[in-house]
Amino acid sequence: NFSLARNAYQKLFEEALQLEDDYGRGVRPEDLTGVDVGESQARYLRAVYETEPPETRPRTLLERMQLTRTWFSGPRPMLNDLIQISPAPLPDQDRFFADWIALLRKEKGDEADAWLREAIRLAHGTHGLGELALAEGRKRPRAYLDWFTALKAEGKYRDVFAAAQTALKTLPAKLPIRAAIADHLCAAATRLEEVEALRAGRWEAFSVAP
Repeated sequence: NFSLARNAYQKLFEEALQLEDDYGRGVRPEDLTGVDVGESQARYLRAVYETEPPETRPRTLLERMQLTRTWFSGPRPMLNDLIQISPAPLPDQDRFFADWIALLRKEKGDEADAWLREAIRLAHGTHGLGELALAEGRKRPRAYLDWFTALKAEGKYRDVFAAAQTALKTLPAKLPIRAAIADHLCAAATRLEEVEALRAGRWEAFSVAP
């Protein structure tokens, strides 16, 4: 019963866990031993998704995901949490992904950027991450890291090697994330026995983040 679950979790999160006495004492999520707060959060957000009309679903879900960040510490909720919490597929998934990606492209901040990269990976796979990195890498440099990780998982070290070189040529000098990109370059260069590129990558990583 998704409507009941949504209302119940919302009251627990917004009311019960916010109650305090005159001394500021109250029940906090970390006091709930034996309760998987992350799982409860995922079930709540899945209930929001299931009960919200398609036309308002992306905006409402985004607001709720942002709000849970004020309720709980720990890792940010991700869309994949909603997917994995139930064996049933997300209703209207294709439409939602398109609307979700369009919405997140307009949002600012690290969280919106992380959710956008995740959505593109889920909807369009490694190829989609590559397109995002090449088109918007200067604005969203972490898209490169997600792309490299996906390529590495597929065993495509030559592609990682080439893409990391492209990223280092594209991004501004001394940008801290260049060190992480150089690490990916070095890992690929090691597998490919590209000694000169390995040496250059080590120096790049050291010079940016000694």
